[in-house]
Amino acid sequence: MSTDSMMRETQRKINEATIDMDTEAYCWFMRELAEWCQTQADMQEYRDDVVYDENE
Repeated sequence: MSTDSMMRETQRKINEATIDMDTEAYCWFMRELAEWCQTQADMQEYRDDVVYDENE
């Protein structure tokens, strides 16, 4: 699966999971999700830096 189709599928699943949420719950969920995504990206970048440093 390409990253474009994976992103579309992820967005579709999130839309399905949040369709019945009220505004407050939806905003909370999306902010928590964004924070989790940022943390995951940061950890991956850190892991790449650590692996690169160990190989020097």
